[in-house]
Amino acid sequence: MLRTRSLLLLAVLILLLGLVLGWSLSRAGSDNDPKASTEPSAEPSTEPSTEPTREPTTSPGAPPQAEALAAPPGPSGLNWPDHTPAYDTPATKKIDKLSELNQALGDAKAGDVIEVAPQTWSGGDLVVSKGDDDWATNVLVRPPLGQRQSVVVDVDDRALVLDAPHVTVAGFQAREINIAERGDRSAFARIVMTDNSFIKASARGDVGDDHVLEDAGFYEIVAPEVRTDTGEDRMNISTYGTGEGGEVGEVVGLTVAGLWLEGSYRAHGSDAHTDTLQTFGAAGSPPPRDLTVLNSVLFASTNAAWQAGDGGVVGTWTIRNSLMVNCRNDDAGKVPDGYDCGGTNTFNTALDIDPDAKVVIRDTRMYGNVRHPELPLVLEDVCADNLAGGAESGPVEYKGGNTLGEQAVAAKCAHVDPKLPDLDTIWE
Repeated sequence: MLRTRSLLLLAVLILLLGLVLGWSLSRAGSDNDPKASTEPSAEPSTEPSTEPTREPTTSPGAPPQAEALAAPPGPSGLNWPDHTPAYDTPATKKIDKLSELNQALGDAKAGDVIEVAPQTWSGGDLVVSKGDDDWATNVLVRPPLGQRQSVVVDVDDRALVLDAPHVTVAGFQAREINIAERGDRSAFARIVMTDNSFIKASARGDVGDDHVLEDAGFYEIVAPEVRTDTGEDRMNISTYGTGEGGEVGEVVGLTVAGLWLEGSYRAHGSDAHTDTLQTFGAAGSPPPRDLTVLNSVLFASTNAAWQAGDGGVVGTWTIRNSLMVNCRNDDAGKVPDGYDCGGTNTFNTALDIDPDAKVVIRDTRMYGNVRHPELPLVLEDVCADNLAGGAESGPVEYKGGNTLGEQAVAAKCAHVDPKLPDLDTIWE
């Protein structure tokens, strides 16, 4: 009997040993199986995650471009910078003084809305110097809702300067606004300019270590009165270098959308050259590259509505759904008494044109000459009183239904008198 029990116990031990050995061999086989996971069992981490927070990449409430292109030229409430919260987005930060703005921007995160209490700035240049080019969504700076233009920067010879990336300033009133070298993808929007105002985007080769301004913009900027103070332009988009072989400034991919700009006039006896918009490159720098003008009204100045000055055109410039007027054809009679009308050009280019340059004009009325020596044009559904440039005129590619020259003069298709819409209605 004892022998039988001993044999049974031995059998059980042998069976258990076999099971353990089989499990071990199976586990070893799994460890050598290329299809089996080789990841060790991870312990829960107590370290903070280093995974970057993903910011939204679209602008809440930003209207589609097609809707803005279907509206009449000028401000419509539909031209708004991409990657910017809608104007009526609730504030995430509030400040009492403009002197606190850079600190608030330094503490901000992508997509914040900074609300500035109503006030009038009386200091020197107000320079926005804090931003972050890693922000997927711009930070919006605006007055309280329902109080547009209650923040005023109106000081002689002083400017509101955007010199930081990914910041949009909207709803202010200003004498001069300027987007500088570091203002990549920054924008001004819904700004009403005061008397004798000036608008500028520029990049200099002799400032700091960032000489290229990229993808910035002006959206629904309104200058409702003609400029008569100094014999200077209404708006410049410009670059400056340090001379031949030196550092150059560049402006690339700038957008102008929904602008309403009255022109600038020189007084009798002055030799000033005044334009509503002048673009140029100086001291070895190229002019703006790949410039886009949409849904805008450029009224007449003494010389031209748009003068492409030194350097001419670089890259592809696009003009869509816009109106440009020269002073001899200004039905509204806006040349002030005592001031000159000296030009017949709505668009005028210099001779030194980049060999790969062209200007594409669509759905636009040019009330006066389009002068394009050496510059190729692409025209689609354009009304222009005259294409000028003589024997040096660049080639023209025609698309769609254009009305040009004598037909345009007879049809008066460019002879329109646009009306500035009620800004309270379209902006609030």
